[in-house]
Amino acid sequence: MLEEGAGADLNKQSASRISEILPGVISSMGLEDRMEELRLIKEWQSVVGKVVAERSHPREIRNEELIVAVDSNVWMQELWFRRQEILKRIGELFPRVAVKSIRFELDRDGEQKNEGK
Repeated sequence: MLEEGAGADLNKQSASRISEILPGVISSMGLEDRMEELRLIKEWQSVVGKVVAERSHPREIRNEELIVAVDSNVWMQELWFRRQEILKRIGELFPRVAVKSIRFELDRDGEQKNEGK
C-alpha cells in the first residue's frame, strides 16, 4: 500500500518524465516548426495588438503564406498596408516560422475569432 502523499509524488515524477521526453519526441518527428506555427496562430494578438486581433485571425499557413481572415474590407485594406510590419514582427517573435507573404481574406464564414480566449 502506498503511503499517504505518495500518489502525489508519483504524479510529479510522471509529469517530470513526460516533460523531459516530449521535446525529444517532437524534435524526432520534425514537428518543432509546426508547433511554432500553431503558437503564432494562438498568440496572434502578440503580433498585431489587441484592437487588430479583435478584427482578424490567422486561419493557416500554407506554402509560406499566412492566410488571415478579416472582418471587414476596411480592416483588410488597413492590414494590407501594414503587411510588411506584420511580417517583420512575426520574424522577431517566431523566427522558426517560415512566412514570406500574407493573404487577407474577408471572413465570410463568421468564424469564431481567437477561440479559447
